[in-house]
Amino acid sequence: MPRVGEQPVPGYKLLTPLGRGGLGEVWKASGPGGISVALKFINLQGGRGLRELRAMRVIKEVHHPHLVPIIAFWLKDMTGSVVNEESQITSHGATELYSELVIAMTLAGQDLFSRLQECQAEGLQGIPREELLPYVQQAALAIDYLNEPRHDLGRGPVAIQH
Repeated sequence: MPRVGEQPVPGYKLLTPLGRGGLGEVWKASGPGGISVALKFINLQGGRGLRELRAMRVIKEVHHPHLVPIIAFWLKDMTGSVVNEESQITSHGATELYSELVIAMTLAGQDLFSRLQECQAEGLQGIPREELLPYVQQAALAIDYLNEPRHDLGRGPVAIQH
């Protein structure tokens, strides 16, 4: 379990937890030069680990102005040490070598749910239409981009977590 102040990977210090989901946790961290980043910790144990690792290899090369870019990623072994991952993992047994995938991404200023809560606290029903529509358009452009054939990850659907 990550803790405030820890340095889970070289050059990145954990500041505050941002959220938790089915696959792991997301933390705000300070990166090289003091830049704020989001560090996502994904548990690789169990049936979904290999799939997530394979998807990461493809997704790290996907770039679009309306998608959060991946800065770097690391694999940790069962002792929690960062390991060099150079081999192609093809069998389920290979994921037993790795316990966790750590992904560094740029940190967005605010998510839409937080913005919605702010607007509601100000007495509005929701995010004003003129503010919301550009966000919806940007999301649609990013989804269209991901659905292009060149981004097919093969062998069934793969969820791209945000």
